[in-house]
Amino acid sequence: MHNCADKRCPCPYPGCGWRFDFPSDVRAHMMVHSGEKPYGCEYPGCGKRYQRQHDLLRHAKDKHGDDNPARRDRAWYVHSSCLLSRD
Repeated sequence: MHNCADKRCPCPYPGCGWRFDFPSDVRAHMMVHSGEKPYGCEYPGCGKRYQRQHDLLRHAKDKHGDDNPARRDRAWYVHSSCLLSRD
């Protein structure tokens, strides 16, 4: 992993000005600008989407009664890169 000493990894979005320690932090931050929300709740009738997995897990606990936010094998925790055809 590359380190950006002294927060020298800038956000490339025009006018943003945020700087980060790691390139991976810049990639995660870019979802703020793109509006991407790759984590979706597949609980029947819900469909809420989030930028971060921990936000989805908190939602599942608060709204759907899942009392174990560490559990990631439930059917309604879905990342957009993992979506498959349900044929």
